[in-house]
Amino acid sequence: LSLLKKYNVSTVEIGAQSFNDEVLRFAQRGHDAAATVLAMKTLKDHGFRTGLHLMAGLPKDTTDGFINSLDKAIELMPDTVRLHPLIVLGGTALAEEFRLGKYKPLELAEAIDLCCQAWEKLSAAGIRVIRIGLQVTQAMEKEGAVLAGPFHPAFGSLVLSSIFYNHTIKLLASIPQDTNELRFNLSGQDMSSFRGMGNMNIAAIKKLYPRTNLIVESTSGQTRGEISVATDSGKSLTLKIPGII
Repeated sequence: LSLLKKYNVSTVEIGAQSFNDEVLRFAQRGHDAAATVLAMKTLKDHGFRTGLHLMAGLPKDTTDGFINSLDKAIELMPDTVRLHPLIVLGGTALAEEFRLGKYKPLELAEAIDLCCQAWEKLSAAGIRVIRIGLQVTQAMEKEGAVLAGPFHPAFGSLVLSSIFYNHTIKLLASIPQDTNELRFNLSGQDMSSFRGMGNMNIAAIKKLYPRTNLIVESTSGQTRGEISVATDSGKSLTLKIPGII
């Protein structure tokens, strides 16, 4: 700790990955959940900002287990969290487990859903999610490097667009499907997340409102993460997505 302070390190991030000891042992992480708890307490006691890394889809883990790890992480109140879905890389021990049928990775949709749930819980607790998904390297893009799992070069964008869609549906809950016009206003920085990749969110909203004219506009001064919608009848609603800064 004294060495970290000597070099003016103010934030320390810990690769907790999980708070399930069985999952950690199987992954050969070399630490247990108690070690992460102790490390976090020690860092906080000495005035460091803290970050935690959590991983979805680890062998021996379950959806409930991942959510439990989220709850444990929230109890520790790190300043930031990074969320990573597990992918199977060639030449690893996990690749052999996968080849033998002993490990089944998450599907892309499952990983997106888990990361959406994580975002909602962490944001509600006031914990900032600073990254979703792995940093894609040139080595990972080579043929045969990634064998299986929810690998997508824009995984974080997919999760963010799903979060925007889920909150948009909540916003529209009280608006009848026979509405003639829906006019959405957002920050220009949120437009791509709201629309979704290939306009998939717009297409999904259009299925719910097939006879409605949809207008999506960016508004100067609109707060990031804020979705406003107005109908032709004069009804106006606004919703702020937690965690969008």
